Amino acid sequence: WPDDDAKSRYEQLDTSGNHTLFNNGEKEDRSHYDSNNQDTFVDLTGQIEIVQIGGSEQWAVVMDLQLTPLANLSDNTVAHLFLLEEDSYDNEGRYAGNLVREYSPQVGFALDEGNSTDLTWRFTQDYLQPAGVDLSQDKGWRLAIAFFGSLEGEEEERLLALYHQPLPEDEDMLDSSDQTLWSLAMLIGVFLVIGIYSQVKRREQGMPVMGVSWSDETSLLLEITASEFELEVLSISASPPYQLKGKVKSRKLNAKQAGQFKLKFSDASNEDLILAISMKVEELGSWTQHLRISAADKSSTD
Repeated sequence: WPDDDAKSRYEQLDTSGNHTLFNNGEKEDRSHYDSNNQDTFVDLTGQIEIVQIGGSEQWAVVMDLQLTPLANLSDNTVAHLFLLEEDSYDNEGRYAGNLVREYSPQVGFALDEGNSTDLTWRFTQDYLQPAGVDLSQDKGWRLAIAFFGSLEGEEEERLLALYHQPLPEDEDMLDSSDQTLWSLAMLIGVFLVIGIYSQVKRREQGMPVMGVSWSDETSLLLEITASEFELEVLSISASPPYQLKGKVKSRKLNAKQAGQFKLKFSDASNEDLILAISMKVEELGSWTQHLRISAADKSSTD
C-alpha cells in the first residue's frame, strides 16, 4: 500500500503521523521557536511575473529582484528557490500542502553588507514541464526563496532569510509595479524549507564522483569515488550499438573509497556512448546514473 513506507518510518523514528521536524535522523523540539523574532540578513525586493514565451503555449516564471545583504555573508551563502503547489492530491486522494514541485539553488550575488545586486531568476518550461507544473491550472502556486549560509566569521550554516509569495494568478497582474516579496512569518513554512534544505544537502553529500577515459577504440576506464556514504555498484550497461563484453559484477565501496571498472566492448563505434550505472547509496536509496561519453574523446588516446 502506498503509505506502508511512511508508516514504517513513523515507527522507526518513534513519532506519530503528525508533522514532526527531524534533522539527520534526530527529532528537534522547536516549540519555543518564534519566527517573528528571527533576524533577516538579506533584503529582497522586486517583481514576479508569469510571462508567455514568444506567443507560444509555453510559460515561464520570471523574478526581477534586487538583493542587498544586511551583514557580511560568507562564501557558502546560497539562495534556494522553491516552486510550491499549495493544494496537492495524489492518485490515492491523499492531500499534501505546499508540495515542492521545482527547486533551484542560485549563487552569483554580492555578499558584502549594503552591496546590492540586480538579478533575474527564471523557472522556464524546461524546468516546469518535467516537474509536472501547468501554470494554467489553479493549484495555488507559490514561490519561496530561502537563503542558507553563515555570517562572515561564523562556521555553522543557518537560515539567513526566507521570503514567500503566491504567483500572479492572471495576466492582469503582470503590469503591477508594486509587487514586493514579503517575509513569511508562519512557523510551518520555516520548517518546510529547513527540512528540504537538509535533505538536499544530505543528497549532495551522498552523490558519488565519476570519471571516465577511453583506453582505446573498444576499452573504457570508469572510476567511481564514494562520497560521505557507502555505496554499491549494482550493474553497468551500455547503449546500442555498444555491447559490453561480459557482465560487470556488483561491487561495494566504502565512504571516500575509489574503485575502477575496466569496460570492454565487442565492437568500436563512432557514436557517443551512454552508460547506465545502477547503484545503491547507504541511507539515500537506489537509482540509475546515466553518463554520456563522447566518441570524439577517443582521439585523445591516440
